[in-house]
Amino acid sequence: MEAISGTTRRRGRGPCGRPARRALLAAALLCAALPGTLHAQEAPAAPPADDPIARWLYPPDLIMRFNRDLGLTPDQREAITGAIEELQASLVDIQWRLMEASRALEDVLREPRVDEEAAQAAMAEVTGVENEVKQAHLRALVRIKNALTEEQQARLDDLRRRGRDRDDAAPGPAPLPTNEGGLR
Repeated sequence: MEAISGTTRRRGRGPCGRPARRALLAAALLCAALPGTLHAQEAPAAPPADDPIARWLYPPDLIMRFNRDLGLTPDQREAITGAIEELQASLVDIQWRLMEASRALEDVLREPRVDEEAAQAAMAEVTGVENEVKQAHLRALVRIKNALTEEQQARLDDLRRRGRDRDDAAPGPAPLPTNEGGLR
């Protein structure tokens, strides 16, 4: 137990005595629900051929990274910014609902004898909210693509194909040192 702000709470528990793992579970579920395009954000490498979202749509940070090369107009920047802001605003509500649905599922699964029908219904709610996350991402990515000209899309495709990164000369984060035991 540790004292925090004059109250006592158990280690590993979040505010109000709720386990911190619930928040981690919700965050993990949200991350798992994100479309494959987020992998394309790490580097401008060509997306996998079996992922049509990553192949045909463009993550916002890729466009921001190459905005000078693309010659974005102020109207395009405004449209792309609007799509991103709308996505962020919608995800706040969805994250709350995902956390609530995950807690409800956990409550059902915690019982010594799990009601299979209740578990299926709770899981359907979780996956339904996860689907909303995917739909929101898709909606934003489509709006972003539609804000680009065909020439700009071709330029982004070329940049991804070549794996060229505007910051490739700049040093990235240093790798974590490895101690003698091989742990990072």
